[in-house]
Amino acid sequence: MTPHSETIPVEHPSDVLVCRRRAAHLATAMQFPPVQVGEVAILVTELAENALRHGGGGEVRLARINGERGSGIEVTCSDRGPGFDPETAFADGFSTAGSLGIGLGAVRRLADSCEVENLPRGVRITARKWLPAASPGAAAGPASEFDIGVGSRAVPGYGVNGDAYAVCYPRLGLARVAVIDGLGHGVGAHEAAVHARELIETRTALQLVPLFQELDGLLRRTRGAVAAAADIDPGSGRIAFVGVGNIEATLLGPEGAQQLVSTSGILGNNTRRLRQFEYPWSPDSLLVLCSDGVRSAWRTGLDKRLWGAHPDVLANEIISNFTREADDATVLGIRQRRA
Repeated sequence: MTPHSETIPVEHPSDVLVCRRRAAHLATAMQFPPVQVGEVAILVTELAENALRHGGGGEVRLARINGERGSGIEVTCSDRGPGFDPETAFADGFSTAGSLGIGLGAVRRLADSCEVENLPRGVRITARKWLPAASPGAAAGPASEFDIGVGSRAVPGYGVNGDAYAVCYPRLGLARVAVIDGLGHGVGAHEAAVHARELIETRTALQLVPLFQELDGLLRRTRGAVAAAADIDPGSGRIAFVGVGNIEATLLGPEGAQQLVSTSGILGNNTRRLRQFEYPWSPDSLLVLCSDGVRSAWRTGLDKRLWGAHPDVLANEIISNFTREADDATVLGIRQRRA
């Protein structure tokens, strides 16, 4: 297997997303199963966010390794913080800055091994995730069936993004995508959105309504969020959708644009009205999810020729030209990959 190692600086919230994407790309290239790809992405995200929030910044090194357990990924995160007691910091509920404190606990659970070193200046955490022995060829499955594009930015002047998004593959041929908008802006909104994303990416066995019920319970410890999620199943020609709040979901196709139905409410505020809707899906369909920082004018103002473009192109066009300055903004697009 070709050697691989890269080091990514973590000095800005956007660097966390870079770490997340590169870790997911490496895990996919190594043929980790989809669930484990999501776990690697969560693990790296938590380490990078911890370095940025508590450690004054630092760097994340991703390396492809080989050992007695076969092939794996080694993640080394170094920061410039004051250090901490590992046994305390890795316990769920611990927080050094008023957060929920579940991030480092999640790292220990998701990693196959985890080591912490307090340096003369800062902390170095090394986590390893090994490729399951029975997984050769697994990554050639669901991820290869879809094209996905995302554009996301924080409110100008804020250090963190109150929006988040999730992409996972609960089973072969099924893609699950979601956009989450934490209420308000800043750290509190970011915290709610990140914990919602983590639950969505780890609880892939749940159907959408039970998943949203768990989200509602989890987010009661935060200021709350609105969210929308869709399960896309090309094999059955159907898309299942659940939305709570003002995440805009639009299904584009040869027949035009169709708005998907969400229910009112706020996750984390004892949401009771949860309902799943189903819609037809075809190889020409394109689903677009937008947080409320995106102006709905994109549906009429966007060049319709972009409907046939890669979702990356469409998402970047929307995020560049149809957002509100005073709000976080996220766009996610997904379609079946064309031959």
